[in-house]
Amino acid sequence: MRNRPIVIPILVAFLLLGLTPRVFGEIVEQIVAQVNNDIITLTQYNQEIEAVEREIQARFQGEEREERRTEIMQRLLPSLIDELLLIQKAEEFGMAEDLDLEANAFMEDMMKRNNVPTLDILKQEMAKAGVQYNDYYANLRKQILVNRLKGAMVRRKVKIMSADIEDYYNRHIADYTIPETVHLQEIVMYTEGKDPMEVRRRMEEVRAKLFQGKKFEEIARINSEGATADRGGDIGSFPVPSLSPLIAKAVSQLDEGEYSDIMELDFGYEMIRLVKRTPPKKRPLVEVRDEIEDKMFRDKINPILDEYLEELKKESYIYIHPDYRHLYDPDAPIKIEPTEFK
Repeated sequence: MRNRPIVIPILVAFLLLGLTPRVFGEIVEQIVAQVNNDIITLTQYNQEIEAVEREIQARFQGEEREERRTEIMQRLLPSLIDELLLIQKAEEFGMAEDLDLEANAFMEDMMKRNNVPTLDILKQEMAKAGVQYNDYYANLRKQILVNRLKGAMVRRKVKIMSADIEDYYNRHIADYTIPETVHLQEIVMYTEGKDPMEVRRRMEEVRAKLFQGKKFEEIARINSEGATADRGGDIGSFPVPSLSPLIAKAVSQLDEGEYSDIMELDFGYEMIRLVKRTPPKKRPLVEVRDEIEDKMFRDKINPILDEYLEELKKESYIYIHPDYRHLYDPDAPIKIEPTEFK
């Protein structure tokens, strides 16, 4: 039997007419969508947009950032509706017990992994990143609930054998190989506002001192203009694939303890010294087995989950406010039935 929506008729009338109702001088929250007896408000939708924007800004740059923003925004409202359908079904099956227990355990583990000593400090760090702890925690509870439903209703349909995991590991061994890393030091001199030839001459004098046996660390502390000078030019360890092509080429020609020729860069001149080279290392299957199983599970579960969601949509009431229908996937089945609000 289909769930019938619970909506105040006068509010619906305002929404259908495209008006913004006011009650006692305050604006009533705009409804973007209704899914059975739950609603997605404009405030909630805007909060999701802000969260997506923070994630995109942190993870992507340039054209990729715009491509990801477009891709995610196109699927945002459908994803929120899908999530709400799954949460409703999970609650119907009585899966909401002990959510806080599991959520708190997750938070404690995250704090331990990131060396965060107290919850108050975690909240402060989140606030610096523009994330509200309460919002994060509420979303975490939702994800736990959704995952419980996936595990109960869908995982039983997916069988992943040990032989499948081993075969996947062998075919994707590059994905489970820690790349070669290099520990580097640098000496940097900037040319902005200076005579480039004079800067080059000073850099050659520095290189001559290295030829005379002076320690790279001492030379870097005295002569380098980079932020790493106080550390003897130590810039840390990096995976080789993350290095710029010029630096990667220079590093490839060095043995441990050797330093490069003078390199001309956009900002000036630089020399690097290879402190240590760590060769690539395959992560053992026993270490990545669970990771692979989860990856294979996600790949297999998606079509099953899509099919399950289509069934949920058929038996559910979904209403999208006319102002926001363009945000919903036009190919997805949806019932627009304002008469149901009677």
